[in-house]
Amino acid sequence: MLAVLRACTLHRNADGTLPTKRIRKLWDAAYAAGDTTRAFCWHRYKAIRDMLADLGLLEWEDETYRFGRACKWKASEELTGMMEEALDTTTPCDSPIVDRNKVADAVREACRNRPEQVGLRPRRVFPSLLRTDWDGKLREAGLARLARMAA
Repeated sequence: MLAVLRACTLHRNADGTLPTKRIRKLWDAAYAAGDTTRAFCWHRYKAIRDMLADLGLLEWEDETYRFGRACKWKASEELTGMMEEALDTTTPCDSPIVDRNKVADAVREACRNRPEQVGLRPRRVFPSLLRTDWDGKLREAGLARLARMAA
């Protein structure tokens, strides 16, 4: 997930959105190439994304989504820095062990710096026109029978 998130953050969509379909395609490609042993799972993805959000490691520009438009979010600078540090090959390393205290300090600092970002979740919104008059919209679409059933 972190590798996919890093790629999506470095190469963002022009409008800043990050659709789940894009994440899934990248994850599926990594799985097909043998880079990961786990196929994409919506529940696993959501759990990881929500955990990162709870830790304040995601930056949300717009957490709302609707049909045809995804949320606008990316990895925070703190998370990107942690990923870059982990990928740094210039530092000699005898052990693959990560300094958990250093990571924990970085996470706490991220939560303090942006408390308004902590715990945000995607929120589905509906266009107000559809919300106000379902019967009228169904009749316009020639679905009078469905409109009668809805009433």
